[in-house]
Amino acid sequence: MKRLMLIGSVFFCLLFATVKATAQSNMSGIKKSLTAGDANTLSSFLASTVDVTINGDDDTYDKSKASTRLRAFFENHSPSGFTIKHEGNAPNGSKFIVGNLRTNEGSFRTYIVIRNNKIHEISFED
Repeated sequence: MKRLMLIGSVFFCLLFATVKATAQSNMSGIKKSLTAGDANTLSSFLASTVDVTINGDDDTYDKSKASTRLRAFFENHSPSGFTIKHEGNAPNGSKFIVGNLRTNEGSFRTYIVIRNNKIHEISFED
Protein backbone atom coordinates (compact mmCIF):
# COMPACT_ATOMS: atom_id res chain seq x y z
CA MET A 1 0.00 0.00 0.00
CA LYS A 2 2.83 2.38 0.88
CA ARG A 3 4.50 1.58 -2.41
CA LEU A 4 1.30 2.39 -4.32
CA MET A 5 0.99 5.72 -2.48
CA LEU A 6 4.64 6.53 -3.25
CA ILE A 7 4.16 5.76 -6.94
CA GLY A 8 0.97 7.86 -6.99
CA SER A 9 2.76 10.76 -5.30
CA VAL A 10 5.68 10.62 -7.74
CA PHE A 11 3.28 10.47 -10.69
CA PHE A 12 1.32 13.49 -9.38
CA CYS A 13 4.54 15.50 -8.86
CA LEU A 14 5.76 14.70 -12.39
CA LEU A 15 2.39 15.61 -13.86
CA PHE A 16 2.33 18.91 -11.94
CA ALA A 17 5.90 19.73 -13.04
CA THR A 18 5.01 19.02 -16.68
CA VAL A 19 1.89 21.22 -16.55
CA LYS A 20 3.85 24.03 -14.88
CA ALA A 21 6.67 23.79 -17.45
CA THR A 22 4.14 23.93 -20.31
CA ALA A 23 2.48 27.01 -18.83
CA GLN A 24 5.85 28.74 -18.40
CA SER A 25 6.82 27.79 -21.94
CA ASN A 26 3.54 29.24 -23.25
CA MET A 27 4.10 32.50 -21.33
CA SER A 28 7.59 32.76 -22.81
CA GLY A 29 6.26 32.00 -26.31
CA ILE A 30 3.49 34.59 -25.96
CA LYS A 31 5.99 37.24 -24.85
CA LYS A 32 8.36 36.44 -27.72
CA SER A 33 5.59 36.49 -30.33
CA LEU A 34 4.29 39.84 -29.04
CA THR A 35 7.80 41.35 -29.08
CA ALA A 36 8.34 40.14 -32.65
CA GLY A 37 4.83 40.98 -33.85
CA ASP A 38 4.53 37.37 -34.95
CA ALA A 39 0.80 36.76 -35.37
CA ASN A 40 1.35 33.23 -36.68
CA THR A 41 3.17 32.08 -33.54
CA LEU A 42 0.81 34.02 -31.28
CA SER A 43 -2.09 32.26 -33.02
CA SER A 44 -0.78 28.89 -31.86
CA PHE A 45 -1.61 30.00 -28.30
CA LEU A 46 -5.18 31.12 -29.11
CA ALA A 47 -8.27 29.29 -27.87
CA SER A 48 -10.94 28.26 -30.39
CA THR A 49 -12.79 31.53 -29.66
CA VAL A 50 -11.04 34.70 -28.50
CA ASP A 51 -12.21 38.12 -27.30
CA VAL A 52 -10.04 40.66 -29.13
CA THR A 53 -10.06 44.36 -28.20
CA ILE A 54 -8.04 46.96 -30.06
CA ASN A 55 -8.51 50.55 -28.86
CA GLY A 56 -12.04 49.93 -27.65
CA ASP A 57 -13.12 48.00 -30.75
CA ASP A 58 -13.94 44.58 -29.34
CA ASP A 59 -15.53 41.42 -30.60
CA THR A 60 -15.40 37.66 -30.17
CA TYR A 61 -13.74 35.81 -33.04
CA ASP A 62 -12.97 32.25 -33.95
CA LYS A 63 -9.26 31.40 -33.92
CA SER A 64 -8.80 32.10 -37.64
CA LYS A 65 -10.49 35.54 -37.58
CA ALA A 66 -8.67 36.48 -34.36
CA SER A 67 -5.39 35.59 -36.03
CA THR A 68 -6.26 37.79 -39.02
CA ARG A 69 -7.19 40.65 -36.69
CA LEU A 70 -3.89 40.33 -34.79
CA ARG A 71 -1.91 40.14 -38.04
CA ALA A 72 -3.52 43.39 -39.25
CA PHE A 73 -2.75 45.05 -35.91
CA PHE A 74 0.92 44.07 -36.11
CA GLU A 75 1.14 45.23 -39.74
CA ASN A 76 -0.06 48.70 -38.69
CA HIS A 77 1.84 48.80 -35.39
CA SER A 78 5.27 47.20 -35.73
CA PRO A 79 6.34 46.04 -32.24
CA SER A 80 9.76 46.85 -30.83
CA GLY A 81 9.34 45.27 -27.41
CA PHE A 82 6.99 43.86 -24.81
CA THR A 83 7.33 44.21 -21.05
CA ILE A 84 5.22 42.32 -18.54
CA LYS A 85 4.14 44.72 -15.80
CA HIS A 86 2.03 42.28 -13.81
CA GLU A 87 0.89 38.69 -14.02
CA GLY A 88 -1.15 36.54 -11.73
CA ASN A 89 -3.93 34.08 -11.20
CA ALA A 90 -7.64 34.84 -11.08
CA PRO A 91 -9.95 33.06 -8.61
CA ASN A 92 -11.45 30.99 -11.46
CA GLY A 93 -8.03 29.49 -12.32
CA SER A 94 -7.30 31.77 -15.26
CA LYS A 95 -3.92 33.43 -15.58
CA PHE A 96 -3.58 37.02 -16.67
CA ILE A 97 -0.82 39.21 -18.01
CA VAL A 98 -0.79 43.00 -18.01
CA GLY A 99 2.01 44.50 -20.05
CA ASN A 100 3.25 47.25 -22.30
CA LEU A 101 3.70 46.66 -26.03
CA ARG A 102 6.03 49.24 -27.62
CA THR A 103 5.44 49.85 -31.32
CA ASN A 104 6.39 52.32 -34.05
CA GLU A 105 3.02 54.01 -33.40
CA GLY A 106 3.41 54.31 -29.62
CA SER A 107 2.83 52.10 -26.61
CA PHE A 108 -0.19 49.89 -25.98
CA ARG A 109 -1.34 48.60 -22.61
CA THR A 110 -1.80 44.90 -23.21
CA TYR A 111 -4.07 42.59 -21.24
CA ILE A 112 -4.21 38.83 -21.82
CA VAL A 113 -6.36 36.16 -20.15
CA ILE A 114 -5.17 32.56 -20.38
CA ARG A 115 -7.20 29.48 -19.46
CA ASN A 116 -6.05 25.91 -20.01
CA ASN A 117 -2.81 27.29 -21.54
CA LYS A 118 -4.72 29.09 -24.30
CA ILE A 119 -5.40 32.81 -24.82
CA HIS A 120 -9.12 33.52 -24.37
CA GLU A 121 -8.88 37.30 -24.28
CA ILE A 122 -6.35 39.80 -25.63
CA SER A 123 -6.60 43.57 -25.52
CA PHE A 124 -4.44 46.44 -26.83
CA GLU A 125 -5.26 49.96 -25.66
CA ASP A 126 -3.20 53.07 -26.42
